[in-house]
Amino acid sequence: MSPEPTGVHGLLKQRKLFTHKYLEIEKYKQGIHVLNNGITEAELTDFEMRYNICLPFYYREWLKLNNGGELFMPGTVLARIQGNEEYKVGRLYVENNFDLNKRWPQMPNYLLIIADECNGDAVGFDLRHTNKYDGVIIYWDHETAKVSKKWNSLAQWLDYEMEMGKNLVNYDGSESDYFDFLK
Repeated sequence: MSPEPTGVHGLLKQRKLFTHKYLEIEKYKQGIHVLNNGITEAELTDFEMRYNICLPFYYREWLKLNNGGELFMPGTVLARIQGNEEYKVGRLYVENNFDLNKRWPQMPNYLLIIADECNGDAVGFDLRHTNKYDGVIIYWDHETAKVSKKWNSLAQWLDYEMEMGKNLVNYDGSESDYFDFLK
């Protein structure tokens, strides 16, 4: 897990690295990613109070930039905080973490889902290894009911997602030649 930043300079450095991840997403042609508008500090605080949870700082910052969406359409669906909006079937809400009917039966309760992969697997914070700034992100395989990948921070997971997507799609939206060797 990412260590807690030390002092103001450490926090600013971590925030700059995290913001760089978001800027990488914006390099792609419109439509490759569909990201929702961010939510406010008040909406985040309301969510945390309603569910008695403290979201890690960098995830809060992420939600302020974009409240859910999808990377590399169709691809990784990012959870959004529903807040006061009407519930819509087919959307992934962070609130679903608190409804056992909306989780896989064998999914561990320490997994706070923040994304779903197009194959049905879940990505989320391992709440046993999360601090006020960041946390370990795990990939939970719904077929084996086991963790199959792990990252030490939200930024590392976003790096992974961007690298995987880069293998499929170029910034201009054209198909990557990464898999040409298969032809």
